[in-house]
Amino acid sequence: MPSQRNEKMLENILERIRDKPLIVTARHTNVNASQMDELRRSVTEGGGKIFVAKNNLVKIAADELGIDGIEEIIDGPTAYIVAEDDIAGMVKALNNSIKDLGLNVEILGGVLESELINSARVEQIADLPSREQLIGMLASAMNGPLNNLARVLNAPVQNLASTLEQIAEQRRAAEAA
Repeated sequence: MPSQRNEKMLENILERIRDKPLIVTARHTNVNASQMDELRRSVTEGGGKIFVAKNNLVKIAADELGIDGIEEIIDGPTAYIVAEDDIAGMVKALNNSIKDLGLNVEILGGVLESELINSARVEQIADLPSREQLIGMLASAMNGPLNNLARVLNAPVQNLASTLEQIAEQRRAAEAA
């Protein structure tokens, strides 16, 4: 029978990983508290949350949520990083923090939409453009055709104005002669 404390921790883990688009697991060794706080801060700014929990409780939570084989990407002291919505931004923030701070953290893998992915796939996600970059790309892609449409719609009005101006000049020239 699990202790009441473990039951509360399990409920907390379930709440943290339920319906998240991406969960990344990372082994951390020789990372002190201030470095972990800095990593948490960066991941939070990137759109994610990081937590450390007992691996056996995470396995139980994953089983309850229908995530099979999570034990393959859990090894030793493991941190769990969950994306709230912008998975590329979160993974970029995680990778950049690990490199910038020189942390001894190894990404083991992840769970993307309830499917296990390896660490190489997590790295590929980091190479994707962030949500803001994608929105910018979409806006610029839509801007060109909209400008062309505005020019096409505006052309008849400009042609009419030019024609009327030419007629007015011809009349002025005829009156002056």
